[in-house]
Amino acid sequence: MGRHPEVVPVTDRRRPEASTADDWLRELVALNRGILAAVEGLRADQQEQQRRDRSVTALTHADRAFLGRLLPVLAATFGSEAFSSRDVAESQAPGLRLVLGDTSVKRLSKVLGRAEGVTVGEYLVRRQGMEDRVAAWRIYAVPNR
Repeated sequence: MGRHPEVVPVTDRRRPEASTADDWLRELVALNRGILAAVEGLRADQQEQQRRDRSVTALTHADRAFLGRLLPVLAATFGSEAFSSRDVAESQAPGLRLVLGDTSVKRLSKVLGRAEGVTVGEYLVRRQGMEDRVAAWRIYAVPNR
């Protein structure tokens, strides 16, 4: 493996004669901050990938079929507005009533949680935060790939 000219091993660095201990300390602190930021970024990327992996494997065939019917109706009913599972259950929209049948608020919440970040058909579910200890959801249209 060849050496890269832009990468200088620490052992090849020469201490400038004009540098003081304070200069070296400042350089070391800056280097440590850079390393810490890189590690935090990698950790965040890993957590996001693990969340995506769980979401993809958490949806069963039945979940996907249910969401395939539900998400277009949610998008038509709520548009770009955030909504809770309770809002969905209390809605009198005929399309929602037909698709939901006797689905409980709890089951709906769990299915939406498993679907978070997963594209189903042409739609994507995202959690928008919490309102009164209840998750607020939003449906996004996803362009064809």
